[in-house]
Formats: sequence, C-alpha cells, structure tokens
Amino acid sequence: MEEGLEENAAFLADYLRKHRRELAELTEAHTRATYGLAEYDQREAELLLKIAESVITVL
Repeated sequence: MEEGLEENAAFLADYLRKHRRELAELTEAHTRATYGLAEYDQREAELLLKIAESVITVL
C-alpha cells in the first residue's frame, strides 16, 4: 500500500512542478472572483476552465 501512495505522491509532485504557472493563474482567478469584480474574455475563461478540468482529472 505504501508503494502505491509513494507513486501517487511522486506523480502529483511532478504534475505540480510542470503546471506551476497554470495553477498560479487559477489561484489568481479565484482570488479576483472572490474579493473583487473579475471580468474575463472568452479566451481567458476557456483557458481557466481547461486548467480546472486538468486538475480535476488528476485528482
């Protein structure tokens, strides 16, 4: 069982390392939407949705 957990942890750490920029953008979008008026054009919204879908798939 521990071996499986180690593999999952390594996979997740690798994902976080590879997608650091995209995850930061998603975090920024959440902060803007929570604490202020956030406007996104269609391209930005589609990109954020794509990032969110990727995170959900990984988890």
